[in-house]
Amino acid sequence: MKFFKKRRSGHQGETISTLIQNLIADIKNPDAHMRLASEYASAGRPALAHAIESSASFLQGAERALDGQYPVVKNDDLLSLNHNQYYRFLTLQQAVRDMAQGLEHPSLLDIGGGGGELASFLPECEYFLADPGTNGISSDHVSFFKKPFDFVVACHVLEHIPQDLRWDFLDGLVALSQHGLVLLNPFHNDFSPQIEGLELVVDLIGADWAKEHLQFTLPKQSDVEDWAAARGHSISVEVNGTQPFSLVAEFNDFYMSKLQAQSDRQKINRFLNKTISKNIDNKEIPTALLVKIVPKT
Repeated sequence: MKFFKKRRSGHQGETISTLIQNLIADIKNPDAHMRLASEYASAGRPALAHAIESSASFLQGAERALDGQYPVVKNDDLLSLNHNQYYRFLTLQQAVRDMAQGLEHPSLLDIGGGGGELASFLPECEYFLADPGTNGISSDHVSFFKKPFDFVVACHVLEHIPQDLRWDFLDGLVALSQHGLVLLNPFHNDFSPQIEGLELVVDLIGADWAKEHLQFTLPKQSDVEDWAAARGHSISVEVNGTQPFSLVAEFNDFYMSKLQAQSDRQKINRFLNKTISKNIDNKEIPTALLVKIVPKT
C-alpha cells in the first residue's frame, strides 16, 4: 500500500528531523515516539505531543494517554484552530462515535493526521498517528500491526494520492480496519467552481495542497462507490461544509497570519467555531464529502 510520502513535508528543525529518522529506524519502540513527543511539547505543539504519546501508549498496549505527560488539549484551546480544520475534526469526531457505539475504547489509526489534533477530539480512542510530515510514518510503515484497528481515518488524504494508486491505497486502508474506514475530503463536483477556487488559492497563497488537488484531480464519488460495490463493502456518503465559506475562512487565516495578527486570528476562529459549526453543510456546493465504509465481513 502506497501513501504519498511527500505530502505535508513541512519545515522541521534539525532535532525533530533527527528524532523522526530515529523513530522510523525503530518504529516499534515506544521510547522513540516519546522522545519525539517531548521535542514537540518543547516546540509549543501540545496536541501533537499528546498524539504521539498516545501512539507510544498504543505500542505498549497500555491505557490511553489521558493522564500522561502530555495531556489531551482542552476544547477551549481547540476552539482557536483554523475554522476549516476545526469543522473537519468535529465531523470526524461524530462519525467515529456513531460507528463505534458499543465499543468502550476503540482503536483508531489516523492516516495523514498532520498535527494529531484528532486525538484530542476523540480522547476515548486508543489512537495511533501516521503522518510523513510530523512523525515520518506512512501507511507503508503500519503493516507490522498484527491485528487491524477498529477504525481507520483518512482526512483530506485521498485527493493527494495519484489516480493510479488510489484503489490500492483504499484496499490497504480497509485491510487495516476491522469495523470501518472514514474518509473526509473534497470530491469532484460539476456544479461548483472548484477549479476556479483552487486556482485562486494557488495564485494568492501558493498552497502546495491546492497545487496537488489540481495536479492529481479530485476523486469522483461514483468511482469510490463503484470501488466499494465491487468489493462488497457497504458505503454511506454525506455532504460536508460549504465551498465558498471554506475558501473565505482559508483566506482569512492566511492573511491574518501574514499580518502577524495572531490574537485577532484566534478571536475570529473562536467566533466561527463557536457559532458556525452547525447547519453549514451545502448539498449543492459542499466543501467535502464524508464517506463511511464498513468492510465486507
